[in-house]
Amino acid sequence: MKKVLILALSLMAVFGVVSFPAYAHTTTVTMTAQNNSGQTGTVTLEDVDANTTKVTVSITDVGPTSQPAHIHDGSCANLNPKPKWPLNNVVNGKSETMVAASLEEIANGEYAVNVHKSGPEASVYVSCGDIAALVLAGMPATGASPLFFQTAALVFLALIASVLGWRMRRQAE
Repeated sequence: MKKVLILALSLMAVFGVVSFPAYAHTTTVTMTAQNNSGQTGTVTLEDVDANTTKVTVSITDVGPTSQPAHIHDGSCANLNPKPKWPLNNVVNGKSETMVAASLEEIANGEYAVNVHKSGPEASVYVSCGDIAALVLAGMPATGASPLFFQTAALVFLALIASVLGWRMRRQAE
């Protein structure tokens, strides 16, 4: 009986740790060239915590100049010129910024990321990408959290271990 209990508890611990990695929510925005710049790339938005999103810009075909980048209200076709969230300048095609907003807030389908030619030529947009509304992959439509499913699986394993233990005990009698 003790061996079965220890085995069941070990399986529950392994199943809980191995089968349910932490959910890291990310979304990727495709950046398209504007004004014949040739500058394309991606922007990755990564959920850091409930109030912070890591924004990583990676643009190709750039020179050594520092290029301002922002998240704006609107879409690339109809961009509000006033930035909603400033991003660190793109230097050598790269930028990384911690934005004080949740991923769900930023990725709601109402914003776009754009990169400017330079500080003095900020009115010239060289790359832009619409941030699509985020659909959390692997999340059920009911809104149940991954923790709910992990707990349910562990309860199920505990029930199986109990039944097995009970059957083995009855057989030993």
